[in-house]
Amino acid sequence: MSDKGRPRRFKTEEEFAHAMLEYIDYCETKKRFANIAGFAVFCEMNQDTFYAQKEYYSETYARVNDMLEDSALQSNNQTARMYLMNKFNYSDRSKSEVNVTGMPSIVVGKQ
Repeated sequence: MSDKGRPRRFKTEEEFAHAMLEYIDYCETKKRFANIAGFAVFCEMNQDTFYAQKEYYSETYARVNDMLEDSALQSNNQTARMYLMNKFNYSDRSKSEVNVTGMPSIVVGKQ
């Protein structure tokens, strides 16, 4: 993928990782929930620019996602649980899930 004439948002992997650490510290200080959208706003970029970092700095991109996941895991609230389920494919084990594939249909009402 080319840069399409635009300079990279982060010149080095270290700059990218440092920005995430600053963002997480900011969130902890302000009692905010760390997430990709918030990181994009904090860095004055859009989310597409964040996702583009995967191509430039794949190892650091993975570490940054790990930092976000760890931050969410340390936050014990409903927002964190929803974020983990949607972003990182966690499941909510507090709910009982029953697989009823192959079970006969139950019809309610007139037949």
